[in-house]
Amino acid sequence: MPWTPHDLRRTVATRIAETLGVGGEQLIKRVLGHSDGTVTAIYNRYGYVKEMRGVLEQWAGELLADEPVEVRSGVGSVDGAESVPVGFPIARAA
Repeated sequence: MPWTPHDLRRTVATRIAETLGVGGEQLIKRVLGHSDGTVTAIYNRYGYVKEMRGVLEQWAGELLADEPVEVRSGVGSVDGAESVPVGFPIARAA
């Protein structure tokens, strides 16, 4: 099967899921531009830009790293109400 641009979307979704775990589902939907028709989403107008930027910048750092990366765990908020554990791949210092 030949490579398609949709493979990039699938890879981004998979990598965010690997990094954030179960709590990352909402962020994956936001990054991919999927609509969320839930009642909560209708009232919640927060764009999650900081969270999306953070996870994508960390992944970009991993892609651009000359050496293998290690995972640093932390705590982040995906939905603004509850903290979930996250692990961000961090490039090793040169």
